[in-house]
This record gives sequence, structure tokens and C-alpha cells, in this order.
Amino acid sequence: MSFWVSADQHVGFKAAYDRQLAPLLANHELIESSAPDQLQTEGICSHWFEDPSPSALSHKRQRLLQDPHYREILLDWGRVFGTARPGAPMRYSFEFHALRVDLPTEPPPLIPPRAPPQQEWDFAP
Repeated sequence: MSFWVSADQHVGFKAAYDRQLAPLLANHELIESSAPDQLQTEGICSHWFEDPSPSALSHKRQRLLQDPHYREILLDWGRVFGTARPGAPMRYSFEFHALRVDLPTEPPPLIPPRAPPQQEWDFAP
């Protein structure tokens, strides 16, 4: 889940997220990922969620998107943190991504080039 927030509003947004949205997400059983966020982009506050079942995560997402309290929060944040259009909800994205946390931290060892054949073959007729 990503929210477009100017750099000067990150601290205020984090406080609002923790106070208003985190409890609602917990009510919908959306659990933040324990993996560190390595894809940080200036102007975007991202929160990653994980679930062993992609279909369960999809159902949780649908329930959240239909929750009137969630929509109220987004409209309020649109006023507080600014939006592209007056009266519009805050700009956000809630998409699914596969995240691999078991990738090796070191590059694989180099494989030395194969030695040339010791014998030359004569294929002349």
C-alpha cells in the first residue's frame, strides 16, 4: 500500500497512519510485512503486507476498499495532505507484488571459463 506524500509531510503522515489507519488495517487482518522496505522512493510512503494465501489477501483488500471508515480516512487525508483535486481522496495504490526475502546477500561464485580442448579434430574430407 503506497501513499503519495510530499517529503515535508512524511512525519505527520506517519503519525496519522499509525493513529488512524493501522488499527483499521489490523481489524481487517492486514498484517504488515516483517521484511525491510528496500524500495523507498521520495514522495511515496509504502507499507508492505504479507499473507500466506494470495486469495485471502485479495479478499481482505476488497473488504478494506468497501469499508466506509477507510474511505472517510482517505477523504480526510486528501484535505490534510493534499490531492490533485479538491474533495478527492488521498492518492494511493494498493496492489499486489511478489516479494522474495530469501535471496542470497552475496553474488554467486564466478565459474572459471572452460579450458580449450587439448586435441584438435580434423574434419576435412
